[in-house]
Amino acid sequence: MISRLSVREVDRLLREHLHTTPSVRCPLGKAAGRVLRQEILADRDLPPFDRCMLDGFAVRAAEAKLGTVFTRTGRVHAGEPSMPLDSSLGSAIEIMTGSSLPTGADAVIPYEWTHSIDDDHVRFEGSETLTAQHGVHPKASDFPQGTVLL
Repeated sequence: MISRLSVREVDRLLREHLHTTPSVRCPLGKAAGRVLRQEILADRDLPPFDRCMLDGFAVRAAEAKLGTVFTRTGRVHAGEPSMPLDSSLGSAIEIMTGSSLPTGADAVIPYEWTHSIDDDHVRFEGSETLTAQHGVHPKASDFPQGTVLL
């Protein structure tokens, strides 16, 4: 009868009888076929800010009731510095996918849930309740700084 070794026993035997080669530095382009001997850590939070996941309007979710009219107080494109959301009720900043969520906002209303009244006003017509963090990819939700990536 053939006896089988457990995975734990095989690991022990390999560590006991196989010796690793010395560590060397090499450029990434020459690393194919090599074994990484050092952990690669996230050097910053990823994403580094609360990031908008869709085009629409950055608002305070608690203000978004069916029929609410929001006043557009600004526009932020991806890659541009964000601006704070005005503190007055019904303020909204038009926002693009990839943009940093404006300070004071906690959700993004997708364009599809709004009706444009004029250049500065949109009405919320969403069939779903808007909740905080809707349309937002939270800061550090992929990898907090210091997380082992490789």
